[in-house]
Parts: sequence; C-alpha cells; structure tokens
Amino acid sequence: MLDNLDAGSRPLDLVDEVYAFGSYARGALQPGDLDVAVVHRTDTEFTEHVVGALMYGRDPMAGMKRALKGSKRGFQFQFNQNDRLPEGSEPRLLWKRGDPRATAEERLQAMKADLDAGRAPRDAVIEQFDGLDRWIPLPHTRPAKACPVKIARGRWWAIS
Repeated sequence: MLDNLDAGSRPLDLVDEVYAFGSYARGALQPGDLDVAVVHRTDTEFTEHVVGALMYGRDPMAGMKRALKGSKRGFQFQFNQNDRLPEGSEPRLLWKRGDPRATAEERLQAMKADLDAGRAPRDAVIEQFDGLDRWIPLPHTRPAKACPVKIARGRWWAIS
C-alpha cells in the first residue's frame, strides 16, 4: 500500500492520510482483516466519477480501494469518516502526504503485538445475521434512527 501511495497516481493523488484501526491496530495476533480509514480530498473529476458510479449501482470507491490494496484481500476501508468510527477504535496514523516513507514504516513497526488484543465486541444480532457484519461496510451496520428495521417472526424485514 505504501508503494501505491508514494507513487501518487490517480485517484491516490487525492489521499492525504491513512490510518489503521480495529484489531490490527490494537495488536491482535490474528486479526480478521485490516481496517483502514482513508482521508482524501475531492475534485470535479472524482465527484463526477462518484455520481456516475452511484447512478449505475456501482461502488463509487472501488477504484480507490483497488489502487490502495492492489489484488490483496482482507481489507475494510472507511473513507472520510474518522469521526464516525466505532467508539474505542483509536485510529493510528500510518501515512500522511508529504512524510518520508521511512516515517510511515516506523509508524507501522511501532504497532506491537498484544496477546490480550482480539476482535472488538460486536452488537448482538439475531442468529440469521450472525457473521454478516464482516461483509457490510461500517456505516451500513449502524442502526438507522429514522428508519428502524423490525424483524417479524425471525424471518422477514418490515421497515417502519
């Protein structure tokens, strides 16, 4: 990821900061994934891309995700939402535009293993949804206050 960020090709030229959070940042020996929070700017070209992707039902951040991680798996990205990360996430700065690569590598090496660190506690979910949270980005796992979802007979969703 550092190589890709240092190259700064489109759309990574918009990225200003990258943070790790979650179990990896806490030092878990076997994290389920790598949670990454990205702070980026937008411009007209990027905004047009996002709107176009949304209009056609595509993930508007897929290009940035691909540019950051390449073909690797096991990443969960949050974009421009550090203020909405789960309580206690404690994001740790990994990379900042303008810093030398050595600084980013030092930050990464400073994350020490912690035998007591594990996966963060999860909100209780009904049995049918157990494990589904791993596949849904964080903002979509938060309860919607304006549109609560009710479970009827444990099988159907009714939006009220």
